[in-house]
Amino acid sequence: MKAWMIVGVVSLAVCSANAVAADAPTAPGMGRMMMGGGMQPAAEERESAGIPDAMKTRHLARMRSHLEAVNDIIAAIAAGEFDKASEAARTGLAMSGMGGGKGMGQGAGKGPGMGQGKGPGMGKGPGMGGGMGMCKGMNNEEFKSLGMAFHKSAGKLAEVLKTGDEKESLRALNRTVNYCIQCHATYRQ
Repeated sequence: MKAWMIVGVVSLAVCSANAVAADAPTAPGMGRMMMGGGMQPAAEERESAGIPDAMKTRHLARMRSHLEAVNDIIAAIAAGEFDKASEAARTGLAMSGMGGGKGMGQGAGKGPGMGQGKGPGMGKGPGMGGGMGMCKGMNNEEFKSLGMAFHKSAGKLAEVLKTGDEKESLRALNRTVNYCIQCHATYRQ
């Protein structure tokens, strides 16, 4: 399969998962998404992610930022710019080595970071781990665990992208995006 076709499929999957993040459908017929066996009604059977009300807006913004990072990664892979794709994965999705604005780790940059960022960051403490940072106040341990697995997968994605191997990079991207799909299918705000 051509790389551009794979990129299109991944983009469509991420967009579908992101659309389900909202608590209510926005139009008749909305609220359905592709899941394993075809179209399934999106009756609200998902469980709460346990996100405190004060954090919900920031959390949604962070997920949109993740979607932008995935789009940047896809565009960079398509252009053969694997270093750029790796940087997008590292700074937009992973938890380590960040802090210049979009970082998720222990950075001190301004912006929507989720670690110890200054400005409109997501909290104080060691990134998202140990109940600190973005996870502080969340009461759903399984949701936090899935989020941590996503960010860990993104770190591995950043490393694979550095190799410049297109097929392995797409496989790694698929693994990371699958965490998005699993989370959006299981949890609601």
